[in-house]
Amino acid sequence: MAAGVPTAVLVGSWFFFSTALIFTNRYILVELKFPYPVLLTTWHLLLATAATRLLRRYTHLLDGVDEVNKKLTWSKWATSVLPIGFLFSGSLVCGNYAYVFLSVAFIQMLKSATPVTVLLTSWAFGTEKPNLGIFLNVLFITFGIALASYGEIRFVMTGFVLQVVALCIESMRLVMIQKLLSGRDIKMDALVGLYYFAPACAAINIITAFLLESEAIDFASLKQVGFGVLLFNGLTSFCLNVSAVVVIKRTSTLVLALCGLLKDIGIVAIATLVYHTGMSNLQAFGYSLSLIGLIRYKTRNEPFWKDPLGTSLEFLRRYTGSAAADYQSPGRAPRSAADDEWKPKEDHVIDVQKEDRP
Repeated sequence: MAAGVPTAVLVGSWFFFSTALIFTNRYILVELKFPYPVLLTTWHLLLATAATRLLRRYTHLLDGVDEVNKKLTWSKWATSVLPIGFLFSGSLVCGNYAYVFLSVAFIQMLKSATPVTVLLTSWAFGTEKPNLGIFLNVLFITFGIALASYGEIRFVMTGFVLQVVALCIESMRLVMIQKLLSGRDIKMDALVGLYYFAPACAAINIITAFLLESEAIDFASLKQVGFGVLLFNGLTSFCLNVSAVVVIKRTSTLVLALCGLLKDIGIVAIATLVYHTGMSNLQAFGYSLSLIGLIRYKTRNEPFWKDPLGTSLEFLRRYTGSAAADYQSPGRAPRSAADDEWKPKEDHVIDVQKEDRP
């Protein structure tokens, strides 16, 4: 379906939907005075449930559902998909509630710590083995986030706790999905996962909304928001999931993760300008440190980090014809006179399957 669309357009579409969803959530919950995050999340999930059924019927984006159905029994669904649905619902609700208390820029800074919480949760669940180098990288990122939080001008503890809880729940969900997929060779991308998780999450949210927000709902505020805004917001949420799957299929999860870092920077800058939220020097410095650490973490499997100087010089030699790359890095096989192109040793080969695993 997206075969003829340039990769840059696909990435740009993902960037647009992600940014639009963040700002429309904030617009509905705060500017339009509709403080019902559970109800808003329920609307997203109901729309996602309907949309995934339509996509399965009329497109090939959800062909993977047929294969999953052969292996996903009711018992497996109850012990794996349903708990993941609970976590997915909790993450969305807590994350949306945070918008009521915190600025968009600060929330995005906190969200950039997701790889850290995923890694720590993976260690706790035993899906990843602890590594000293990665642990030091995580400490560096955490230090940057701590500085950014300390320098936040409009710090509200309730919103901070809600966003941290949302990050922890989301990390548990991602780790549980990883365990589900590695258990019985179930191949389930984000869109196929949404096909199964959305109905369960919607049912959970309906009950939660009835318990927490039914008595407080003011239908005048619902009318003030308007169906058009709600429809745009819901479709944006769903299109974000579709665009993410398409980008990953065209490129890789690493490309999406690195684009996500650029998106975070853009959203922080846009939010600061749009909402006139100040940013202290300490906050900017802390966020910059965390971004540097995240870039290092996201690209940790790249050959560059095994020999940064040699890789940089080799790049210059290849693309400028410079003789500066006469430097012989310790991790490379020597070049012959017949073939002036270096070949990496076996330990430089990237395992694509393990690249950027949570």
